[in-house]
Amino acid sequence: MRPDCAVIDVKMPGLDGYQLVRALHGDPDTAAIPLIILTALTQEHYHFAGLLAGADRYLTKPVTPSALVQAIHEVVRLSEAERARRLQALLDDDADASS
Repeated sequence: MRPDCAVIDVKMPGLDGYQLVRALHGDPDTAAIPLIILTALTQEHYHFAGLLAGADRYLTKPVTPSALVQAIHEVVRLSEAERARRLQALLDDDADASS
């Protein structure tokens, strides 16, 4: 059974959350699962790396239970097309910043 959403921390033994996000999105069986990174890493480059890896949201600890529930509801409602548009916008912004 496939979960409706996964909440992932960045710091984990074995592989980090960014690697897990990429692995899940790279597998056709799990590619459509909405993913939220929830971490204590607050710096902007971590946030950007999480979204660029394919997470639908990047939340920092501490987070209120209601904010987490709201984020879950939001990512579960995202369409595949919207997820792809968001990732493309990040890539476009990164390319513009590098120019």
